[in-house]
Amino acid sequence: MNNIQKLGLASMVGVVGVFFLEKIGDGAMSTLVGKIYCGEKYLQEVSGVISDLSCGFNSDIHLITFLSLSFTVGLMILVVGSMKERL
Repeated sequence: MNNIQKLGLASMVGVVGVFFLEKIGDGAMSTLVGKIYCGEKYLQEVSGVISDLSCGFNSDIHLITFLSLSFTVGLMILVVGSMKERL
């Protein structure tokens, strides 16, 4: 296994770890992302309901989208590394 493959594998394992922490921690990672990005605007009342929409986005969806993209990039790096090794 070359360094490129190790980088791809490490990326994929890291993403799965963060996704696991998100599910086990009942949304702790997305809450952290929302608090960092929005600051004091996080969890303000919008139309009588307290939600993270006061920031203009749903932090859960953004976190999962980022994790999915990162996993795909890690998979592509792993595949490219294995193809490079065969040549």
